Amino acid sequence: MEDVHDHELVLREANLRYLNQLQSITDAPSPSALERIWVGFLIEAAEKVRRDRRDTRAYASLMRDADDEDREWSDAAARIAGEHWQRTN
Repeated sequence: MEDVHDHELVLREANLRYLNQLQSITDAPSPSALERIWVGFLIEAAEKVRRDRRDTRAYASLMRDADDEDREWSDAAARIAGEHWQRTN
């Protein structure tokens, strides 16, 4: 992880996984199973944050060379994605 903010993102993402898979936590047959589930959440969350960072850097690199049409398309796509995210979260 690159900085403290990344660690916060990992914990936030792990917490989302926990909330979305609460049944697996409540059905854990033992403390060690619960620990394995939580470690799995942390690993998945860290991998997602790492992928998101990589994708962000790649996107920023592409946008440096983008023309006006590319920027307009990208802005529209980001706006639609943001609206979708707000509706679903």
